[in-house]
Amino acid sequence: MKLRMNISQSGFTLLEVLLALAIFSMIALTTSNQINVIRNTKDAALSQIEQFDAIRSAIAIIRDDLGQTFHKRYRDLGADLQRRVQRSEPAPHTLFDGRSNQIIFTSLSHRNFYATRRDGQQAEISYFLQPSSRNGLASLMKRESPLIDGDLFEGGSLYNLLEGVSQLEFKYWDEKLLRWIEDWNSDAGTTRDSFPPAVKMRVATVDPKSNKEVAIETTFKIGFPNNTDYVVTLP
Repeated sequence: MKLRMNISQSGFTLLEVLLALAIFSMIALTTSNQINVIRNTKDAALSQIEQFDAIRSAIAIIRDDLGQTFHKRYRDLGADLQRRVQRSEPAPHTLFDGRSNQIIFTSLSHRNFYATRRDGQQAEISYFLQPSSRNGLASLMKRESPLIDGDLFEGGSLYNLLEGVSQLEFKYWDEKLLRWIEDWNSDAGTTRDSFPPAVKMRVATVDPKSNKEVAIETTFKIGFPNNTDYVVTLP
């Protein structure tokens, strides 16, 4: 007597194998793309955070300098200095020369970290743009001189505060006109012998990797711009 055994053998056909491989490839490709998107989003976010941090660090330095701006009126100068200043002759005196894209002023923000030097707190401070190697962009520079002399536009040390700057704009609050103006000169014109009560600044940088621009606008209040005790109200 012979026993017959029916053995059922099952398996994948070639078409089923190819279909499974195609589905797996699609899933793997989609997952890989999602991982790349997440990585790129993370890198872009970190880059933008670094941009904001760099701008805020530069703003903090400018805020400290402008917050300690001081002005000694012409009437408080000696007779000789007063005469030379009023004639626009070179003479050491306090100054605020603000323009649309640069600013020069005297401040009490200087810090002396060297025991061998006898620097005081007074200093000439300048902020301006210097062209960089990146096309169309610039570096935000700070000039600081611990000596207030007859030439308030030269001398001192230079510091690079911010790279990749695409825009730097200053405006100055005029209490008489009740609006922001683009130029302020304490040695000439209607603003002669006076400092502004507030300065508005807008600065923008471009990320070298993403080529995206980040901008911050802020206002600096000058507590006692003309040695008078009053409250400044901004719009």
